[in-house]
Amino acid sequence: MSGDVARRKTEQALFRRKATQAVGYRLFSGVTIIIPPSATVGLIVSFLVVAALIAAVVVVEVPLRSRAVGILVPSGGLVDVVASQSGRVEGVYVVAGEVVPDDRLLLRITSGDGSTQGQPAAKMRLQSLRSELHILEKVYLHEKQLATDRWQALQEDLQAADLQLRLGENILATYVEQLQLREVQFERSRTLANDGHIARDEYDRQVAALLSSRAGKTETELRVVEFEQNLVMLKRSTGEFRELEAQQVVRHAIEVERLQREIVAADYSFSGEYRASENARIAHLLVVPGAVVKSGQVLAKLRRIESTLEAWLYVSTSQARMLQPGQPVEIRLDAYPQAVFGTFSATVLSVSGVALLPTEVDVPLMIPGPVFEVRAALDDDQIEYANANWSLQSGISFQADIVQQRLRLYEWLLRSVTRQSNRRA
Repeated sequence: MSGDVARRKTEQALFRRKATQAVGYRLFSGVTIIIPPSATVGLIVSFLVVAALIAAVVVVEVPLRSRAVGILVPSGGLVDVVASQSGRVEGVYVVAGEVVPDDRLLLRITSGDGSTQGQPAAKMRLQSLRSELHILEKVYLHEKQLATDRWQALQEDLQAADLQLRLGENILATYVEQLQLREVQFERSRTLANDGHIARDEYDRQVAALLSSRAGKTETELRVVEFEQNLVMLKRSTGEFRELEAQQVVRHAIEVERLQREIVAADYSFSGEYRASENARIAHLLVVPGAVVKSGQVLAKLRRIESTLEAWLYVSTSQARMLQPGQPVEIRLDAYPQAVFGTFSATVLSVSGVALLPTEVDVPLMIPGPVFEVRAALDDDQIEYANANWSLQSGISFQADIVQQRLRLYEWLLRSVTRQSNRRA
């Protein structure tokens, strides 16, 4: 045992010398920290964790969002095919989802006794409208020809006025040179007349020639000014003529459009046939053959071919804060599970200025009370699944989040602390 005690005395304890030296240091002086080798890994991990937390506080963003619900709707809405008179559906010649070209027959309606809805008055009105359109086209072509002739005449007058102006300027330049020469001759003649070398009559003729040149120069200057004014008036008339011609084209187009609408309406009223007004897809058929319809009833709904899908969102008044165009929207379609298809992105296009009552919204909503309508453009209306692209259909419902602002994690924490302090105050 005495041998063990002696061996311990001879062995120096680990870190004893440095620990003994550290005892003599003052509190506010530097202190040497001794870390065992086994603690190095734990210290490095601790530093990495702290660095990751600091990076998360700076990098991670917390979005401020408003919850919304809505449906996918074609831009501009759907085109309604409306019955012009009461009757019975004789036949439906299209199916839902079919793409129809312009002027394609959609359905036909007859009156209750089996005769077509057309009446003599409707037939006469249709003929009158077509005759009026034909006369309007003839008058427009005649006026267009007259306008072309007048334009050519204006161009000829403009060229003639420009030529007159150039000739007048040349004549004026000649008069100026002639006047300068006469003035030199006059000065020489006056000197000679004062010295008695020429007769007084010759001097008087030189004076008369000088005055005549001055009068000719003044008259030519007046003519040049008149030519310039005439040229300016012709140019102004040319501009006004072009403006009047453009206005005439617009008025003619408006009148033709009005007559064509009336002809289409009269044609429907006479024949009972309802045709597609443009290239479209049949979105909904609301009648079947044999159904009785009333005047003003919607028979079908069409979606324009060139129209794109929009997201119509409805936000409760309690969630409608800081809504404005350009904000991003994250959409979760009810028909496409988020776990499989993810979310869809959109951008806010417009926000309704006032809240809408439930009776003013055509879409059935699960939101009680007034709502704000927000329209957003989809970034993409295609879904890629199973190596194929699938187009989204109108009428699909969804849940959405409108992102108003993104805060850094530290900003969000400071905001929460400030809010709690304000509540306590």
